[in-house]
Amino acid sequence: MQKSKRYVLIRAFSIRDYLGIILTTLLIAVVLFPRGKLEKLLPPSADINLDLSLAYYQVILKTNPSDQIYEAIIQS
Repeated sequence: MQKSKRYVLIRAFSIRDYLGIILTTLLIAVVLFPRGKLEKLLPPSADINLDLSLAYYQVILKTNPSDQIYEAIIQS
């Protein structure tokens, strides 16, 4: 009676296939998002919801009122 192997290696793709997939993905990403276009699509950091930020800070200070958190909020 033969012993069954516990682990089986499956090679679905060769190394060249993996490199081709990675390079194709990178090429598509560069074509879709050339330099600067992705930054235009993202909202600028000035568009911050101040009411939500203040409510978040108040909850943090209620749950953990420490000097380090006060300093972190002041610096931000």
